[in-house]
Amino acid sequence: MTSGPIFLDASSARTAEELRYLARLDALLPAALAGRVEPDEVGSIAYGGVMIWLTVPGVPDSEWPVITNQLQVLYNAQSLGAYWGCSHLWDDYDEDNPEHLNVAASDLEPESAAERAADWVAEQLHRPLVRQEWDRRGFFPAMQWVLADTGTVLGSRGWVFRRGRRAPDRIIPLS
Repeated sequence: MTSGPIFLDASSARTAEELRYLARLDALLPAALAGRVEPDEVGSIAYGGVMIWLTVPGVPDSEWPVITNQLQVLYNAQSLGAYWGCSHLWDDYDEDNPEHLNVAASDLEPESAAERAADWVAEQLHRPLVRQEWDRRGFFPAMQWVLADTGTVLGSRGWVFRRGRRAPDRIIPLS
């Protein structure tokens, strides 16, 4: 697993501050990932600043239904934000959501912003993640992926919502 720098794409940075942020974050990510995420599951892109994303193990990628399987962090001169997202970059970020990171970057040096971002990533990767399963006669089980500490549903497959209030047949810890 991760032991050295991730080598985020320096071309993702368009300013000297973004380059400083990216260099510091690149050095901090191995510890933040704590061996839970492979380096090839982490990427960066110029997107309204510098966006990094990483795929969370145990949560499948899906466009339909959409499943939230990435941590996304965006830094620019005005702000540092982060949230659980899907493959559509930065489409459900809500600065008023208490589970999302929202910091005025004008109050932070780029290196401090990188430290806040790495801390947030590490915190998210240590949250209890479970897969709930409901048996369905003649079909694969219906499933949903849930952050167990808050009950936030990251996504589902099968007809979970038609299950009503029936408790899952199995709860499988993923982290």
